[in-house]
Amino acid sequence: IEDTNALSIENSQFLGNEAGGNFPGGGLLILRSEQATIANNQFVANSAGFGGGAVLEDSDPLTGPFHLRNNVFAENVASYGGGLMLTESPRPRGKVDYGGIWSNQAEASNRFVLKEDPTAPEGDWVASLEWDYSSVSDDNVTTVFYTPTLVLPEVMPSVFRLNVYSPHSNWGLTVRFRDIEGEYFYGWYGDVNWTGWREIEVGGVESWGSWGGDDDDVIDLPLRELQFEVYSDAGYSGIVHVDNVRIETELDGEVLLTGFEQKDWPLEVHNNSFLANYGLKEGAAVLAWDAAADFRNNLVVQSGGSLGVELMDSSSRSDWSLSHNGFYGNVSGHFSDGVEASDTVEEDPRVALYSQDGVLENDRLVFLDGSPYRDAGDPEILDPDGSRSDLGANGGPGAQWIDDDGDGYSTGFDCDDQDPEVFPGAEDPAYDGLNQDCGWGSDFDQDGDGEDALDYGGSDCDDTNPQVQETCGEELDTGEPSVEEESADCGCSSSSTHGRGRVSFSLVFLAGVLARRTREQGA
Repeated sequence: IEDTNALSIENSQFLGNEAGGNFPGGGLLILRSEQATIANNQFVANSAGFGGGAVLEDSDPLTGPFHLRNNVFAENVASYGGGLMLTESPRPRGKVDYGGIWSNQAEASNRFVLKEDPTAPEGDWVASLEWDYSSVSDDNVTTVFYTPTLVLPEVMPSVFRLNVYSPHSNWGLTVRFRDIEGEYFYGWYGDVNWTGWREIEVGGVESWGSWGGDDDDVIDLPLRELQFEVYSDAGYSGIVHVDNVRIETELDGEVLLTGFEQKDWPLEVHNNSFLANYGLKEGAAVLAWDAAADFRNNLVVQSGGSLGVELMDSSSRSDWSLSHNGFYGNVSGHFSDGVEASDTVEEDPRVALYSQDGVLENDRLVFLDGSPYRDAGDPEILDPDGSRSDLGANGGPGAQWIDDDGDGYSTGFDCDDQDPEVFPGAEDPAYDGLNQDCGWGSDFDQDGDGEDALDYGGSDCDDTNPQVQETCGEELDTGEPSVEEESADCGCSSSSTHGRGRVSFSLVFLAGVLARRTREQGA
């Protein structure tokens, strides 16, 4: 997908796609997008040279933000960026080109930029309209400075207000906008004969002139583009600043359209799950180059081949924020050295069911009761029920919690939403091999001492007494009064092969992924 204005990809599956060893984006490649929301998708078992699951490249940091949330990236493989690759999306700094320009005189030299201005009425950034008519011979020169396509509130304007800084006088201004149907509307402010910052307004929007698009003289919401038309005489040059563009509406009062503020992190990567992705060279789960991201509330587990999250350049390492994420079992390490991370959880996630088989249909990526990843997200980000967010794709406001089996528990908590007899707090008989109460632990360990019962392949000679484990005639040091097991044939050397539908992410889990990927690479 190339050169898009406002892109949304949601509730889709990208399964088993291949881009080839030298190409990017096994499942999805987005180039030169101005805005994008990638949410609630599954990227599973895709492969590429770069970004096995997905690639976002050259995302315009001035028009974003770009949201990646509540996606699952599982078992993807690439040389660089097994699950996800983010590149050429830096943090704006100082002064950057913005939008576009049209002038009625080819000799005019113009520039439209966003710049940091400590004198701005609001925030730190302003739009700077710069023109140079010194080479123009004809009078009545006009230049239109227009923004990129914006996502603006769907409200009807009656008055436009904006702050304008003019260091000189003798120029004129018209405020313009484009509606969703491509029709342009314009209102003349008049000549500027003052200097410094001033709030101005242009009213009577319902009677503004219009042209183009569907040409019906009707404003079709939402507005998509703002424009500032500057008039001046030949031989003159000027630089003026615009900030805090607002509209007055009948129903909603004053509404801010844009203050031109720039985010510290144009890429927002929130509440995604990265499971068993493999990076042959760099970045098993995520790789970034010249990209600034707010990486928050994500789950990164069992990455192989390289670091889980690898930031390749110094600007990415300094411009990333890693907060409230979960990392576990990433073979080569969790993330790049020199990157500051806060509120990180590094324990077993304790999900209900997961197997690395190239699909997610039979998996249940719900945290069991007692998981350290539940309610461990940023406290400012909430789950659908209003509680503190969980980590991973099943947490945060965008999580899609449902209750298919009608037992009163959604998929935020129900570890099997196809069985109404399974839910947190349900009666859970021991030794039936089922996890009815969505709790953590083995169904063959009735006393909860960490050892399965002898009769079910474990080594606990008395599964009703947590003080008796694999004693085999030896004293057990529990901190409590000693208990001595008299049976000499209690099978203490045995190990349990049973479970109760609970998955502990371990290196054994990853071995299948690595073996399969090795075979694929050999082929």
